[in-house]
Amino acid sequence: MALFEYGGELVNANRGLIEYDDLLKRPLESYKYLLTTVERGAVSLANSALSLDVLYMASSNETHVAAFKEYPDFQSFRGRFAFVRAPYLLSVSLERQLYKQRLREAAGSRHVAPHTDYVLALFAVLTRMRKPQLEHYPQAARELIGTLTPLAKADLYADGRVPAGVAGEAAKRLRQLTRDLVAESDEYPHYEGKYGASPREMLAILMAAASSTKFSYVSPFVVLDELAQLIKQTSLYEYLRLEPDGGFHDHVAMLQAVRDRLAELVERDVQDALGLVADAEHAKIFERYMMQVTHWVRGEKLRNASTGNMEAPDVRLMEGVEESLGQSSADVKRFREALVTKVGAWSVDHPGQRPNFEVVFAEEHERLQAAYYGKVRSKIATGLEALLQSLAGHAAPEISQSLQRLYDKGYHEASARDLLGFCRPRGFAGSA
Repeated sequence: MALFEYGGELVNANRGLIEYDDLLKRPLESYKYLLTTVERGAVSLANSALSLDVLYMASSNETHVAAFKEYPDFQSFRGRFAFVRAPYLLSVSLERQLYKQRLREAAGSRHVAPHTDYVLALFAVLTRMRKPQLEHYPQAARELIGTLTPLAKADLYADGRVPAGVAGEAAKRLRQLTRDLVAESDEYPHYEGKYGASPREMLAILMAAASSTKFSYVSPFVVLDELAQLIKQTSLYEYLRLEPDGGFHDHVAMLQAVRDRLAELVERDVQDALGLVADAEHAKIFERYMMQVTHWVRGEKLRNASTGNMEAPDVRLMEGVEESLGQSSADVKRFREALVTKVGAWSVDHPGQRPNFEVVFAEEHERLQAAYYGKVRSKIATGLEALLQSLAGHAAPEISQSLQRLYDKGYHEASARDLLGFCRPRGFAGSA
């Protein structure tokens, strides 16, 4: 009695899934058997027919799909396909994950400067942004959405960050519209994420930066130089030939926005290293503020922790915080009531949990930090100069702890010197 054992990818995929990578790059004639296989749920062999229970998947790029639609037998395939769009990533945080480990591997034993992977990810995502189509939104939302730049849109997609100057109900409304913005162009042939820099192009730049000898370490400045060369190659990449539209598809401006964001990140690292940024203190101040506001709204007194006496809410504390938040004194009653209502709504959704004000009022915390940074900017400028002096070999014992904090953040001597020097002429002129 003859016995047969069958094998191969199709057999191994039975009761599972089989994927055809870049299906349409191969001659379509070689895949015609797929039509009958899918219809019959079986494949014929020399001695028998094998029944299959398989989910078939395939990938292709837009160019090959467009050519496939012109193929004479396309209708036969189309009736058996379900097309699912898979645009390029639109979240900087997700895109960054593609490069972080690859960069570390490509660098080998070389030091990788902080934010190098972020520079790559941010530029890639900015090239994929599409200008919002305002006619799809209610009249009241159009002005708000119309203010979005590619960078602001990328920030909104990545972590819900709204542009500076957008606060209160406007900020809440913009976050609510994020899902609509993402899905806005799904029905259009030129949907968001169809065009833009591909991860393959960014990985080539990553490899160039990792092997460059211009710096003794892997530097974001090499990435920026490589990107500057990339955007000149308009004949090679279709997305570079798109007409600029209100800041979108303007790749020179996008590259400048990436440079500015890199400087902002380095400045924030300097602020942290100098110990001038006390996030925990901001949290404590806001928690005290909310306690005062809650009793004020209820018309109640509260106990002074130092004296034990029942006292009216601290008006000076409330007004000081509200000034930092940019809140008008003319509308303070409604503002405070809205804060208390927001805490109540959060508590309903999270029964038995103590409100985490940093989560519930993330926007307010960010604005408090920004106000604080503005007040200590001259100190930061002085500290930056002291750090650069220390890195240049002029010992400054009082700054050694701050320098160590920079090293703890992933800098080393050369990258710290270069990156701090990069942000020096930008942010602190006229502040000291």
